[in-house]
Amino acid sequence: MLPYPHHFVTPNNIDIDLRLHNNDLQTKLTSIVSTLLNGNTPKNWFNTTKRRLINQYKHEQIELGLTKEEVAKQVQTQLNLEYAERAFETIENSDEIEQLSPGLGHLLVSHARSIITMKSVVQKLTDDLEKHLKTIREKLIREHPIKSKIHRWIERKLFEERVNYIHQHEWDAHQTSIDQCKALGNQQAAYFIQRDLTFRKDHEPILRLNLNSPVEPLKTIKCGRSIWFPSKTT
Repeated sequence: MLPYPHHFVTPNNIDIDLRLHNNDLQTKLTSIVSTLLNGNTPKNWFNTTKRRLINQYKHEQIELGLTKEEVAKQVQTQLNLEYAERAFETIENSDEIEQLSPGLGHLLVSHARSIITMKSVVQKLTDDLEKHLKTIREKLIREHPIKSKIHRWIERKLFEERVNYIHQHEWDAHQTSIDQCKALGNQQAAYFIQRDLTFRKDHEPILRLNLNSPVEPLKTIKCGRSIWFPSKTT
């Protein structure tokens, strides 16, 4: 029994479970998970799986025209996902974690999946930005063959385009993460991301405006004065 409540229900009837934020529970859970993962992963699993993925993606490299760097990136991403799935299955089926606190294994896996989802969303948006800037660079070189040779000019243009792109897609990471978490059935993660989105979009600008130091004085005091010897005044 935990010393204070960790379960809550939102006005929209979404169950919120905050047991993972209990420090004592975290310490015990970390020890158990570390032992489980070390004992359930064969020593040659990474090398065997990596070789299988490399052979698999070699065929796709020819068909899709991928570069070696893109293939290596996809292999590493898939390797991490397969390892994560093995770890998630081990954690969810652990009797020791279930005895520590019922349903804790499922809660931990859901939390880990939400983090992976958010990181993958951010990575995809970053890749999209880089592809967009690459397209813009090629367009600038094609349309301005002379100016594009000036490094500072083309970098300024790319910086302006980066700022515009980020501004246009400012909330895409939040919204996509919310949609994907809901698709996974992780309503708790979607709820907290939605709260962060609402705060950043609606409340943060107002708070920053109110908390910023005023640029102009709030009060102006006018004092009259008499000058007896104007010649002495400069």
